[in-house]
Amino acid sequence: MAMTIRKHGDGLYDVSVGPPDAPNHWRSNRPLTVHEVFAKLTDLGCHTTDISDALYAADPFWTAHER
Repeated sequence: MAMTIRKHGDGLYDVSVGPPDAPNHWRSNRPLTVHEVFAKLTDLGCHTTDISDALYAADPFWTAHER
């Protein structure tokens, strides 16, 4: 399983990740904000470019939710 981010609502995202993007499998148990997505995935060892790319694929306007 690679990184998967799905738009859940306005500014919220469901996330799952596993090898090769992270050493272990992980899935959010609730929708996360952009800041929470970055915090959790970087803690799991994911590269910020990969996170940004996955967010753009899920929601081209995700940067509007960064505030």
